[in-house]
Amino acid sequence: MNKLHFDSLLPYAIPGKQIVGIQNKNEYEKYISPEYLNLLMRFNGGIFFKNGIKMKLKNTIPFFSSGYLDFIFLYGHTKDTNGINYIINTQPTRMPITYIPIAECDGGNFLCLKKDSGEIFFWWHEAPYDSECFYKITDSIEDFINNLEPDEPEEHHTNKDIFDGTLTSFKERLSKLK
Repeated sequence: MNKLHFDSLLPYAIPGKQIVGIQNKNEYEKYISPEYLNLLMRFNGGIFFKNGIKMKLKNTIPFFSSGYLDFIFLYGHTKDTNGINYIINTQPTRMPITYIPIAECDGGNFLCLKKDSGEIFFWWHEAPYDSECFYKITDSIEDFINNLEPDEPEEHHTNKDIFDGTLTSFKERLSKLK
């Protein structure tokens, strides 16, 4: 994992509200590389970025025509509302426990680590079917971190790029890919 690259994205921590008595029911640490845990421990809270962050998609996600996935923040290794442990304990019931949310995306979506493979997936919470919820982003958390870029607001968005969240819009974008 390239720490210099990560630091060039201008990360900073924002602690969430402290949580008392929350349990680590999924023991997420054993699924995350020590290098990534060490990176998270450098910060005391969720990790935000001065200019925002995005990642160029290697695989197509039907409702992201811009080719980029934007992130709000990375969950920290903390015991507060911006920590991985908190989101695991409060994550949506539709998300299988075989995934660990590691970042929050726009619109209530998450970036997740798949426990058995270490691969990183985008989870679309409004998918009409469970089979359409997950989209592979990259092979590892290290590859994810190394491919993050600073986000220049509105640089890659046009009105036609906006996905309105409806099933009709999803089907239209899906049909264009076929």
